[in-house]
Amino acid sequence: MTPLKLGIVGLSEAARPLAEAVLTSPRFELLGYCAIDVPAWMTRLAPSANRLADPLSVINLPGLETLLVLGPVDDVKSTISAALAQGLKVIVLPLAEFESTFAYDLSVTAIDDAAPLLPCFVHRFSPELQEARESLHDASLVEIEVEFAASSTAAGASTLLHWEDVRRSFLALADLVCWVWGDFRRVTTVTSGADSEHPTRVTISLGGEHCPDTVITFRGGESAKCTLEVQHPAGEKSIDLGALTVDQSFLQACWKGKGDQSTTGGTWSDLMRAFDLLDASQRSIRRRRTVEVSREFASERSQFKTQMTTAGCGILSFTFVAVLALLLIGSALDPRDSQQRESEALGLVLVDDDFTNAALDLTEEAGNRVPEISNALTASTAVVLIETSKNDVIDQQRLVILSGKLADEGLDNAESRVVVRPLAGGTFRTFLIVGWILGFLPLAIYLLLQTLIVVTGAPAKDE
Repeated sequence: MTPLKLGIVGLSEAARPLAEAVLTSPRFELLGYCAIDVPAWMTRLAPSANRLADPLSVINLPGLETLLVLGPVDDVKSTISAALAQGLKVIVLPLAEFESTFAYDLSVTAIDDAAPLLPCFVHRFSPELQEARESLHDASLVEIEVEFAASSTAAGASTLLHWEDVRRSFLALADLVCWVWGDFRRVTTVTSGADSEHPTRVTISLGGEHCPDTVITFRGGESAKCTLEVQHPAGEKSIDLGALTVDQSFLQACWKGKGDQSTTGGTWSDLMRAFDLLDASQRSIRRRRTVEVSREFASERSQFKTQMTTAGCGILSFTFVAVLALLLIGSALDPRDSQQRESEALGLVLVDDDFTNAALDLTEEAGNRVPEISNALTASTAVVLIETSKNDVIDQQRLVILSGKLADEGLDNAESRVVVRPLAGGTFRTFLIVGWILGFLPLAIYLLLQTLIVVTGAPAKDE
């Protein structure tokens, strides 16, 4: 039997049962480990193990097959990503200290890329629970009693609980009940005691469709205990969760297997679900009521949707600010006077391109506008502006030509309604146009990407 070559990153007191099962078994071989603090039990279990200075040294050990993450270390997510990039299987001990952000940050890698990144819920490797799981499935009521020993409770009062102990224990129990009975969606947390930070008792009730009523109670006691009481049609069953053993063959089979080991070791989605229940229990305390578990299975598609939504909100905000800024700049710095602005608004401005090269007549396009110009002058007090050229004679000719055409349209005092003058704001207008283009360009690109998604077809439905 060839042992599975392991490297360990991080150590915590919660990892002790798993570490003892692994380090005392000939099925596993520890090549090296890295931890901030090394507890006495680790020194006793592996006195001659190679202790390394940083996590990256562990993943670079020759012959390493599997990396165990058993506690917090510096840059733990970067270490896991580097190990996966080297083709190593990474097993993570679920710890409340990691927080839900840890699970969700690695979710896309763990799920969509089918990367060998798995949580290790120790109870799933217990032969006792493996055998009892099917018979307990039709339970009507589940009660779990957890007692913390005096040494695990808050200093100075043996009956007071510490929230870190409760969170750490509940994370594993949340996966246990979901593994056996299904997906719980409602959480109610009630605390007892004068101090909310150090309660004397914590009761968490779980509910869900097709799930039995489940009550998990935490309190202090003389010794550490954890018992499971199940009521089902065949009667009652009691399991001492604190006395469960770990089958090393289950561990080795899961850790040596390829791909998703959902039947034994669980998936990354199971870890996220446990963290969702843990977070919901905290929200229930703050809101003093039952809360619903909000959860979306992470995938590459859902991650893409989130990123596109975030990008869309950012782009819309940028466009809104850019429009306001351009309107303010255009209003405050516009060099045109009121006469020019009024004439341009009514389309009563003619420039050099509106006349023929010989400047003896209007171009065909400008000539077609004469009736519209005449109507606009009749309905307003504005004047027609002709942009000056470099030749005064040509400017006078243009004034006479346009005045004559307006008179032919029946406009009274046509000559007094035509003014030849320099026009301001040419360069300013160019900069303003460029500003509008740049302001709307990100939104146009974003909408184009959305259109391409529709044209190329929707991605496959998430499993």
